[in-house]
Amino acid sequence: MTEPAATIIVVNYNSGDRLAKCLARLEAQTRRDFAVTVIDNASADGSQEAARGARLSLTLIEAGANLGFAAANNRAAAADG
Repeated sequence: MTEPAATIIVVNYNSGDRLAKCLARLEAQTRRDFAVTVIDNASADGSQEAARGARLSLTLIEAGANLGFAAANNRAAAADG
């Protein structure tokens, strides 16, 4: 399998509806050579279910706490390798 040209990192905290819309827009893209990593900062609004329900192949990282944007972004980038 070919490596993706880019990885899109989505940092999320209690943004379930917006997250679902974001992932739907990514799924609708015609250019598909990208990977998606969603890192969730311990949302309490069902965001994790929105990510799991996406029709897009993605990696979901559940941080377990609100790390803040920068730390969550760094953790997702490190997980991507």
